[in-house]
Amino acid sequence: MKELARILFCPVDLKRVYVEEGYGTVLFGGKQMYELDPSNKKYLSKSKHDERIINELEIQENTTLISRSGTIGKVCLVPKHWQNWVASEHIIRVVPANNDVAGYISIFLSSDYGYELIKRFTYGSVVDEIDDNHVRQIQIPILKNQDIQKQINDLALQANEKRYQAYLLEQEALKVLDEEVIYAE
Repeated sequence: MKELARILFCPVDLKRVYVEEGYGTVLFGGKQMYELDPSNKKYLSKSKHDERIINELEIQENTTLISRSGTIGKVCLVPKHWQNWVASEHIIRVVPANNDVAGYISIFLSSDYGYELIKRFTYGSVVDEIDDNHVRQIQIPILKNQDIQKQINDLALQANEKRYQAYLLEQEALKVLDEEVIYAE
């Protein structure tokens, strides 16, 4: 994992201060990772958490997220519209060394084999847990055939871009529904 990831970490617990939409940064948790536009968004106070948001909590496009408590091992590649949002401290971040491996990391960890490597470190008697030290120990194979690895990576990044395009189309459809159907005169 070391040669593929620039940074791999899990933020320490955070005493959250929530605010209204216009005063904070979107915060979402592990159960929302597979949603196009995460429902039940909460907003983390910028004034109370600004330094931590900037230095530790914000997520960037093409970072791989891994749920680490409760339902462990859910893997998600951050789409463009989540850029600068905040993922909860219950999500491990794998920041790729570059975009030449970003999709490949996510695809490998999403595979059945990757999932087994993630969950082998599970601990906890009531709530299952893993941590970033466990994920660091996962060996992601570098393929001998670099063309195949590049193809896997590129397909994942293309799918992530299509996820962003789907989000934009959904937002446009919701706007039409609001303006021309529900509130039409």
